Amino acid sequence: MDTASSNLPILDGERTCAASYALGSIEKYYDQCWSDYHYFWHDTASYALHFGFWDEDTRSHSESLNNTNRMMAEYAGIKTGDRVLDAGCGVGGTAVWVASRYEASVSCVTVTRSEIARGRRLLKGMRLNESVTFSCQDHSHLAFRSDCFDVVYSIESMCYAPDKAVFLQEAFRVLKPGGRLVVLDGFRTNRLFSSQENSLFQNWLRAWVISDLSTASSLLGFAQATGFRDCLFREITPHVRPSLRRLKRLAGVFRPLSTLLYVLGMRSSSQHANVTAAILQWEAVKLHLWAYGILYGVKGS
Repeated sequence: MDTASSNLPILDGERTCAASYALGSIEKYYDQCWSDYHYFWHDTASYALHFGFWDEDTRSHSESLNNTNRMMAEYAGIKTGDRVLDAGCGVGGTAVWVASRYEASVSCVTVTRSEIARGRRLLKGMRLNESVTFSCQDHSHLAFRSDCFDVVYSIESMCYAPDKAVFLQEAFRVLKPGGRLVVLDGFRTNRLFSSQENSLFQNWLRAWVISDLSTASSLLGFAQATGFRDCLFREITPHVRPSLRRLKRLAGVFRPLSTLLYVLGMRSSSQHANVTAAILQWEAVKLHLWAYGILYGVKGS
């Protein structure tokens, strides 16, 4: 297992990132579906795997992806010299963006080892090797000592935590007093769905290897109970809908070919389900089964 190459203190005894079936399933999903993300979503201006934020000045998919990074950084109040944890980093696109703009030190963690390899290749030639580091860790069971980071952010990765309260507790532990947490992710709008709604919702999540989503009110309660203060939640679904719609349209165009390749044995069941899920997420958001938002909190001193 890799450990962060920065000088952040590491707990004695490494915590394996592949200790559970759930984490192994996440790694398998991203290994198999990387080509879909690579060819249909991220670009060389951001290397982002997340959804984009659109406002009246946004003109392109690439701009929207960097808007999401900017929004996260503004909420987090990232400053020069801050130590930052990217909890679920993908290939590190947001970490590179943060390090290059704020001269901050970013530690990236992911359970997908192939993403670490891609992230390290991304760093080559950028002169950020001392500022951005990668390690293979579960963001709910980190190997860092307590009180290490000024900022912890999670962009569409908290959703993979089976227990969101445990994730928040771990983020609280590794933050310094006064440190800021920012989470951008999907949230349930309700705990009770009709059987048809629940089937749609679960089929979408299952294909993306997500156990479940929490409601915003539940997460705010978890955060406050953990000890975060100044907690807030802001729903930004209208600004993300163009990105969700774009994904649905791309999936709709590609789905017939994906189906053919799946039947011919040239795409796996995970790869084919990934395309179907991209359509289901749009159907679910149209039914207001989920929303996209920002969770923020400060660790009390």
